[in-house]
Amino acid sequence: MNEVENVSQERDWLAMPSEEQELLENELVDLSFEFIRTHHAARDPEVAERLQEAAVRQRGEVLLRDIVLMRVAAAFEEHHDDVEVVRQEARNAHKLLTEIRHHMEKIPENVRGRLDRRYSNRSDPSFFSFKIENALEEAIRYYARQSRAERGRKADQVLALTLSQCIEALQYLVGRNFIRNFDTHAAGEVSVFLHPDCMFCEMVLMRLDPALSHRQVKSALKTHFTKNIQKKAPSSR
Repeated sequence: MNEVENVSQERDWLAMPSEEQELLENELVDLSFEFIRTHHAARDPEVAERLQEAAVRQRGEVLLRDIVLMRVAAAFEEHHDDVEVVRQEARNAHKLLTEIRHHMEKIPENVRGRLDRRYSNRSDPSFFSFKIENALEEAIRYYARQSRAERGRKADQVLALTLSQCIEALQYLVGRNFIRNFDTHAAGEVSVFLHPDCMFCEMVLMRLDPALSHRQVKSALKTHFTKNIQKKAPSSR
């Protein structure tokens, strides 16, 4: 049994010793190349030929190792999540702008009128114009939303960052864009992807986080390609 196979699914990524991280990287590289040879190169002679090139293998290994590094970086970002700081700043801004509106409303109409007459020859004569007041109202509403905003569930953010690097590595190694075929079939009590691109990502992600479900991986894949349309294929070399 591989030395890292017994690592708890509650792995502390930030406290992971460098030796353990290197073991995990090595295992992921071996698993990935074996998977791509079996499920991609065996069906596509161009992929098989591509994997024979030393430069491709070396660059691919770096990208695969970076999947683990991205998972560590995601854990760091999760640990140092600044969402509460953003919310507090928004609350402060909302309070100040609301006070400005309150003070403006206390200025009598006749006093406002004098200002209007003073600037009657200007293109935008009134400080109290709808344009200004609407901008203030929009700012107040914006900071009200920000004061209670969520950045999304942390687990989803971590999964998205790791998945993105996984897709990049696969695309480089096979020399084409990821094929977005999310179809599945039932294999006993579980669902299994039909296309090897999705199968590869699921294999990698579940190796890093065994607690992930097939449904979570599928949802993350769909979300990734909804937000990040791949406009051109990666370089073939």
